[in-house]
Amino acid sequence: MYLKDTTIFPDFIFNFSRRYLPVLAAIFLFFLMQSCSSIQTGDRERGLSADQKNTPVNLFNVSAQLITVDEIKSVQLYSNNNPESPPILELNSNDKLQLHFDHLGFSSKQFIVTFSHHNKDWSVSSLAPGNITDGLRRIYLDTGKVSSSSRPLYRSYSATFPNEQISFLKSGNYMIRVEDADTGFLVMALPFFIFENEGSIESSVDFIQSPRQNLRSVHRPVSRYNIPDFVEQPMFNLSFRIAQNRFWARAKTPEETDFSSPESVTFEIEQDNAFTADYFFYSLSFQNISLDNPRVIDFFPEEVPPRVLLRDDAANMANFPNGQIPSSAFGLPENDIDSEYMNIVFSLETENEPEAPLYLVGDFTGWAIKSENRLAYDAETDRWKTSALIKEGDYKYKYVLMDNDKIDDLFYDPLFERTKQEYQVFVYLQDKNEFYDRLLQVNTVTAGS
Repeated sequence: MYLKDTTIFPDFIFNFSRRYLPVLAAIFLFFLMQSCSSIQTGDRERGLSADQKNTPVNLFNVSAQLITVDEIKSVQLYSNNNPESPPILELNSNDKLQLHFDHLGFSSKQFIVTFSHHNKDWSVSSLAPGNITDGLRRIYLDTGKVSSSSRPLYRSYSATFPNEQISFLKSGNYMIRVEDADTGFLVMALPFFIFENEGSIESSVDFIQSPRQNLRSVHRPVSRYNIPDFVEQPMFNLSFRIAQNRFWARAKTPEETDFSSPESVTFEIEQDNAFTADYFFYSLSFQNISLDNPRVIDFFPEEVPPRVLLRDDAANMANFPNGQIPSSAFGLPENDIDSEYMNIVFSLETENEPEAPLYLVGDFTGWAIKSENRLAYDAETDRWKTSALIKEGDYKYKYVLMDNDKIDDLFYDPLFERTKQEYQVFVYLQDKNEFYDRLLQVNTVTAGS
């Protein structure tokens, strides 16, 4: 009996290891990645201001997206040499991701770029760093190009990926992370996407006239995705997200899906969860600032930085005639190192005192709520005012209320403005072997004037 037991027991260990060791290894790797994520979050928190730590999860930026250093300005992240294009790349193609930013000040700085992979909800995926990129894990940015402007002086940095140092191996949601090479602090993290171009997708947007409850018209994006042959059990393994105007944190999951056809699936946003069709942006466009600019009411070039007073924005009224908006969620700052920064003073005319704290947000604030961009009442002019340091270029912005840690970003929007709305439609596949969300296809559709 004793000899029989000793013969069976090694077989049992062998069979158990062969069956379950890969699963246990995957579980261990998942928890290891989550631990690394917690460490990274701790490192990131060390570089945050009090405002950034206390800012609630808002409807503009995903939770992992941030800019922690006030000296970082004029950030841009786009694809294929087009500053107006979204940061979306096709895997194993010639697509390129371009990063640009300025660092204010005279001293030269060196930065380190790394990448992290995320699930569709922007939690850190289970993939190890070596499984998402090939090449160097850390890319160094040089000391930048010194501006010819000295009020203030700044250095411009730029990089393009993939390059000879690094390439991407997986599809999905990504963050590009920029650290200060001297301190190791994370100064910036921005989202981008890599898709596989598997299957095809067609999208349209249904326009529904203003519902009576809030007088705002709505958009219902509708899409049909032709399912590639390798997708098994599409009803269970496919998922979809739709984002408006590149506010990735606002991406919605369509609840109405039709898998009745074996070749395709149709999905759409239900009316109760539809997007605002007249979502509005104020517009700011300035180059070579002078009093000839129709937006400028006064200009003080002798100050450092030069101060510019804009004409009033009127609550619930457009400040431009045709309803068109810039296409980039980062704005379109001039990349010429001769371009200058200005201290732009914004002024908002309201009929009544705001019922909650009032903030300016826009391309130039990273769409983040910051204390320095809170508006204060000016009794002399009977206006609400704030200022921001902005480089010459084209931008969009909004005035929003911060009510009980919730952002009301429609309160000062005019009604019935047929502004252009942009939608990105994402198709994800849950990978059952490596436990991450593959991004199979992306489609962009616009609606409105």
